[in-house]
Amino acid sequence: MAGVFWQENRKNANKMYSDASGCRQIYQSDKAAVPGVDRNVLHELKIRCPESGVQERISDVLSAYDDLIENNRRCMALLEESARLLYREWFVRQRFPGHEHARIVDGLPEGWQHAPLGKITAKIGSGATPRGGEASYFSEGITLIRSLNVYGDQFDDDGLAFIGEDQAAALNNVAVESRDILLNITGASVARCCMAPDRYLPARVNQHVMIIRVDARKADPFFVHAAINSDERKRQLLSYAQKGSTREALTKEMMAAFEITLPSRTLMERFGEIAAISFLQRENLALQNQKLKAARDILLPRLMSGEIIV
Repeated sequence: MAGVFWQENRKNANKMYSDASGCRQIYQSDKAAVPGVDRNVLHELKIRCPESGVQERISDVLSAYDDLIENNRRCMALLEESARLLYREWFVRQRFPGHEHARIVDGLPEGWQHAPLGKITAKIGSGATPRGGEASYFSEGITLIRSLNVYGDQFDDDGLAFIGEDQAAALNNVAVESRDILLNITGASVARCCMAPDRYLPARVNQHVMIIRVDARKADPFFVHAAINSDERKRQLLSYAQKGSTREALTKEMMAAFEITLPSRTLMERFGEIAAISFLQRENLALQNQKLKAARDILLPRLMSGEIIV
């Protein structure tokens, strides 16, 4: 129900709070040992709301934003899936362009090879949590990427943390660069992996996230990212992580020795070009969703208060 809450009957209340949209007021009682909302106050609280026709128009306006956001999410999911399917077709089923004429040598198409990540990367290493932990985070600043932000082939904006310039300077050795691969290395989310989002750079990672920085002279980062995220390699990573004595974990040594199969340079670069376009399109859609959410959140309280008439 859209409407504006106003204060009435403060007999049992002494504090007033507003939610993030500025559209709700709750009166908190301090009579009990543990602060909470007084039921009697809620029973007596009155609200003012527009007539049903206005409510429906407000809902239509907000729904339009939500529909655009959801449509962008679906497009992003399709782009992610298309890249996965292309990798599977070319490099798992080995139905790459020209495969009919490829010569097989030692079980691989000619020119392909197995390579450990340590041989094709410029950096493999995890981050650190700034001194003070979550209490030291800011509402804006330098991005701190945590394991809750890293999903399978996608980056989740929810719960994103920010740190100050001084904190970031102390973590310069774990600065994230464009085209870095981010890998969760501990806990229930171990082995989740995604490409670092350009829209949140500059950034740092905490101790639960590993940076894998591919040496572009030796391999394509988008191909390596797809290889790590492939079903077979993901199963391998999970089995490695479960070998830990106390908890699921992946170490720098494990990842440096972790092997993937590299195709010919020409084929790898061809895949990388396609995957890079898909990644850029997803980044643009994610940025659009950020702007849509911000516009919706600004509009919401104004519509509900009657400041903007629809």
